[in-house]
Amino acid sequence: NPAKSVITLTQNGDFELIQILEMNGKVVFESVLNKNYQTFDLSMLSNGIYTVILTSELKIERVKLIINK
Repeated sequence: NPAKSVITLTQNGDFELIQILEMNGKVVFESVLNKNYQTFDLSMLSNGIYTVILTSELKIERVKLIINK
């Protein structure tokens, strides 16, 4: 972090869904997680600060993401 246009998520299979939200709460990206290692193209996002939400049945994790192209 910061990212330019691609992020890579490595996880142990706990999370099922990734969402990326603008600071106003609007969801700008969403994808089902089906692998322990995935790459996402975020080139459509403008420079700024976003919130990444990873969701499973048992927990929710939030991480700040900075896009700086």
